[in-house]
Amino acid sequence: MDPAPRPEKRFFEKRLWLSIEKVEAALSAAYQTRRFADEELAKLPALSSYAAAWEVVHQRTEQAPSLIVTVDLGFPATPPTVLVPDSERWFLKIPHVDKRGTFCILPWHAVIDQLNCGAAVREVVEQGIALMIKGLSGANQNEFVRETEGYWTQIKESPEIVAVCEMAGSSRWVKAVWIKPETRLAFGETLDELAPWVNFFPNGDNRAFEVAFVWKDSPLRPAEYPATNADIFKIVSEAGLGEPARLAYCAWKLPFFVIIAFQTGEGVAAIAASVKGFHQPITGFRPQSINGEVLIKLRGGFPCGRHIVERANPDWVHWRGGTDEDRSAISAAKVTVVGCGAVGADVAMLLAKAGVGRFALVDHDMVTMDNIGRHLLGASTVGEGKAQAVAHALSQHFPHLKARYCTEKVETLCRANGETLAEQDLIICMTADWVGESVLNMWARKFATKPVIFGWLEPHGLAGHALLVTANGNGGCLACGRNEGGEVRNPVIDWAGEPQFRKVPACGGWFTPHGAIDSGPTKEMIAQLALDALTGTVTESTLRTFIGDRRRIQSHDGTVREPWQRYTGDDSILSRTVGQPWPANPQCPWCNRRPKS
Repeated sequence: MDPAPRPEKRFFEKRLWLSIEKVEAALSAAYQTRRFADEELAKLPALSSYAAAWEVVHQRTEQAPSLIVTVDLGFPATPPTVLVPDSERWFLKIPHVDKRGTFCILPWHAVIDQLNCGAAVREVVEQGIALMIKGLSGANQNEFVRETEGYWTQIKESPEIVAVCEMAGSSRWVKAVWIKPETRLAFGETLDELAPWVNFFPNGDNRAFEVAFVWKDSPLRPAEYPATNADIFKIVSEAGLGEPARLAYCAWKLPFFVIIAFQTGEGVAAIAASVKGFHQPITGFRPQSINGEVLIKLRGGFPCGRHIVERANPDWVHWRGGTDEDRSAISAAKVTVVGCGAVGADVAMLLAKAGVGRFALVDHDMVTMDNIGRHLLGASTVGEGKAQAVAHALSQHFPHLKARYCTEKVETLCRANGETLAEQDLIICMTADWVGESVLNMWARKFATKPVIFGWLEPHGLAGHALLVTANGNGGCLACGRNEGGEVRNPVIDWAGEPQFRKVPACGGWFTPHGAIDSGPTKEMIAQLALDALTGTVTESTLRTFIGDRRRIQSHDGTVREPWQRYTGDDSILSRTVGQPWPANPQCPWCNRRPKS
């Protein structure tokens, strides 16, 4: 005996069929409709699991007097789909019709009024009719331009083309390599730009050849898309990159690709095409008698290849074509991260995602199994040096990024290799080690020409600090807020009960307890202060402090200290970040020394 259906299944099935009845009533009241039989549903494009479909006859256009409306098993939570009969007749002729005949009416994130789903579906149908009328009249042909890549993707084939340089500039020849043989090709301005991508893919091929980059001052519409090999030679020749016969002869010798880019009103669109069939044997001709004119005559009418362009250049990856005026300063910045533990590694990754392009990572420690619960690195890196492993993780995430590493202690680096630090645009220190921090602070006060950020957590990560020390002497330094032993003079939290610095059963085995989630806001705060320093938003010594949820602090027998309590008075604010100037302490020996005469 079959078990009875669960109550939620009965509920959603009943909801679906009641909603379908509402749709049918709404459509029948406005149009001539016919509901599809089950066997007809199976013949529709396989977009989803259809629950119901109707042919809607509106007769407002003679060429296309009807549409098809479908709802799936998730309706009314999922919106309806509108299809155009005879999709092959309308694809690339009517904007917003895809290759399967689906009308792109609602954006992917759209929802409908579920309680009034009948009226909502009728409104979607009306929008579909309006788009069809505009398309047939030619009134919305510019939509093809605005959504070029969406249409091109539907006719693409292998290989995919990866752009590691910007889609801008004049028409020119650029370099290309296979990063996955026959399936993925990368192109860039130089071989140096392509090298990280070849190294990133284990089967990459560093034998380069040239591809044409064509910049079009006016956009392409579907009727102008390259369809044959001869079309490709014409486009490249019109861009001033060679005569068709010479181009055809080049295509006989090597793979021949063209990337075509142009403005659309929604940013730059990029499409790619390739010459096909040129490497097939040509019977009746001796090799020495084959020239470009012969190749065009025999193979120029062959269909060309059409390929999508995936953008992997830093400008697109980090800003997606935006207009952030500070991006050049960020991408060109050289940042040193001292301390690649749980805090430093995550700050480095945040800055890499923000677009910082060059890193030097400093840490003498190794990854242990104790680290992986709160570290960017996992069990596969246990036994590796933290600096090296984090550099590898950044490069794996962003092949265009340059990351080098150093396994010296920072105090050794300051004493013996200070020129390496001096060439950086920003140094971020998160070692939680007063010996190294104090030496770096002294070096920064005496020799640095660029700012240094010191970041640290209080126990449990429920408070954290980011101190920017400028190189111009405009404000204090790290020592201004510490005693001789490196203890913070003004922490956020007082702790009662058990010690907040924990010990493992080993000599010197102390650690600061904190979890990945509680410490997250401090890491983000440090990274944001770093961006502010790189873009010149902050120009004087500054302290930013994260104060966590008071209830979480109290659960660990902690109390927010008096100077900080004024920031936590509102119980509805679970946490907050406080920024304040960091003046020099009159007692600080490094901020109040008289310069030598």
